[in-house]
Amino acid sequence: MIDPLIVLLIGFSVIGLGILLVAHLFFMDTVQKTRRGMAACAALTLLLVGLQLQHLQHLSSGADLLNSGPYAFMLCAVPAAFYLFSRDVLLPDVPLRLRDLLHLAPVLAAAFLPPNWVAVMSFVVGAGYSVWLARLVYGMRRNVGRFRFEMFFFGLFALIAVGVLALVIALPWIGAPLFYRAYAAAIGVSVALVISVLLIYPQILTDIHEAARLAYANSTLKGVDVEGRLDALNSLMTRDKLYCNENLSLALLAEAMNLSAHQLSELINSRFGVSFPRYIRELRVAEAKAILSRDQRSSALSVGMMCGFGSQSAFYAAFREVTGESPAAFRKKQPTA
Repeated sequence: MIDPLIVLLIGFSVIGLGILLVAHLFFMDTVQKTRRGMAACAALTLLLVGLQLQHLQHLSSGADLLNSGPYAFMLCAVPAAFYLFSRDVLLPDVPLRLRDLLHLAPVLAAAFLPPNWVAVMSFVVGAGYSVWLARLVYGMRRNVGRFRFEMFFFGLFALIAVGVLALVIALPWIGAPLFYRAYAAAIGVSVALVISVLLIYPQILTDIHEAARLAYANSTLKGVDVEGRLDALNSLMTRDKLYCNENLSLALLAEAMNLSAHQLSELINSRFGVSFPRYIRELRVAEAKAILSRDQRSSALSVGMMCGFGSQSAFYAAFREVTGESPAAFRKKQPTA
């Protein structure tokens, strides 16, 4: 019997994964990407789509997926692709080592293990990677301005992975059909979660990447006149209002301050406790608040553009992230002249 809700989640996840892949490969240029990371992203996406199509086949024909070679391969390949992609997003400057190939061992082992063992091994490894990722994010808590949200987000992923692992362990009692439905639903919910987070906080990957690089790298500020550079930064921001330049980037600002991009990133994070993108967003929002307070006529879009935001959606997302309310709600609270 076909479950309409599961079919809906499968269809949503397949379309959503395709959109996320295209967005990451071609439009998310704020995140440092490598070829291996993009390959891992493409592999992870295609594997998850393949699993969902297999689940759909089960719903329509009752196919025994656990005894299927392609399904077993995809089950074991997903955790490895997830690890390689996550590692590249968070730590792109750390080169792959020969021992990293051991993460592919479960894929090879799948050809020699009984079907139920393959499923258990796959989700034990996957749950382990989810916990690893949550711990990695926890390790950057001093470098993430919105740490509680990031920790909740990755903790929820780990919880989903552990929940599916529990279903795998309970396979002899619950039966394979229930497991297929639950796993298909878990993938659909996870895709919806990722899309929701990226819509609410489009800069989350940039913030986490910057925090990870700072948390797990050696200091680049040795021998740098930190106080002098802070004075220069303050001058560029308060006098020149460089943050109002829509095209301002870490590299451009670092060049203006005679620092490397890594040095400037560490300087901002160590002194202000936020990443460079968050630092610029906060300055732009502060400027927008000042304009909204004294100017009741200009539209929110024009105010956002004046402060350096490239679009209305980016302005609204940043304003709500920093202040907890929309520009219109903030403006209503201001006394009229």
